[in-house]
Amino acid sequence: ARDLNMLNWVIGGIVGLFIVRGLFTYGQTYLMAYFSQRISTNLRVSIFDHIQGMSLDFFAKWRTGELISRLTNDLAVVQNALLNTATETIPQILTFVGVLSYLFYLNWRLTLLSLILTPLFLMALAKFGHEIRVISGQVQRKTADITSSLQETFTGIRVVKSFTREADELKRFRKENEDNFWLSMVEASISATEKPILAFLQVAALVGVVWYGGLEVVRGRMEASALISYFAGLGLLIDPIIVLSNVNLIVQKARAAWERVIEILDIAPSIHDAPNAKGLPPVTGRVTFSHVHFRYEDNQPDVLSDIHLETRAGDLIAIVGPSGAGKSTLVNLIPRFYAATQGAVQIAGFDVKDVT
Repeated sequence: ARDLNMLNWVIGGIVGLFIVRGLFTYGQTYLMAYFSQRISTNLRVSIFDHIQGMSLDFFAKWRTGELISRLTNDLAVVQNALLNTATETIPQILTFVGVLSYLFYLNWRLTLLSLILTPLFLMALAKFGHEIRVISGQVQRKTADITSSLQETFTGIRVVKSFTREADELKRFRKENEDNFWLSMVEASISATEKPILAFLQVAALVGVVWYGGLEVVRGRMEASALISYFAGLGLLIDPIIVLSNVNLIVQKARAAWERVIEILDIAPSIHDAPNAKGLPPVTGRVTFSHVHFRYEDNQPDVLSDIHLETRAGDLIAIVGPSGAGKSTLVNLIPRFYAATQGAVQIAGFDVKDVT
């Protein structure tokens, strides 16, 4: 219409839309970062509190590096998934649904043809997703092994240097590191294999649409301009499909990490307070062991068997014996770091099972 004012309004509208879009993008990015960080932070505190409440036998079975890895590396994977899936998935799903509806409106026969390979596409996503979840769990376990190796070496560095074990520790660390490298490469190989296969399925669907659409034009049942419009709409589906397939990989990695986090949260302390337990009042140092038995596991022999012992306040007692005889275990039963399997441990007449 050669309307200059309308041209200026259109240009101004485009600029205004991008300014508004920029503001909303900032808000979305900031809020999603806030929520994912807050969830991750709260989870980390909850897990730390849960671990602190575990009985001592838990810490005897779990390596410190393994616990640290689950609190840091695994939660970082979950946080990354929280941040990426929401910001990527919601807009792309809306785009996919909107464009697909438009394509059905343009030509429902062509659209059904373009969706004919969808079951194969979904099967490929499921298969690759399962493989990624399995290998990702192995990578995270190996990362935990590396963390444990570092923690043990650095904590015991005096022992390492005293016995000149540097070369052996380096060899052990190099092996853990190399195993982690090859597991990561397997994970990368699965991701690299998925992309061309999914791309091939997309191209196969596109080729079918081009052939059938061209046939419709040749037979005069469809205008060439309508076919071009349809191809333009079909092109808009490519980004959502690619993004959603990438999000699937991120989600599968997060599932593997989340399963490792949940494994810790599902473990309950082996020692509980009795329902009516009360705080121990001020007492003297009289300690009594009466027919006390203790074993670490149900299927293992007793470490302590039928122990009788009575001490008075102010007594100085030496407990002696070879390594593994149960000296530390005996003392650990008094503050109930471990619970006696049978018998009673009393402080000033109060059974330690009846106090908090």
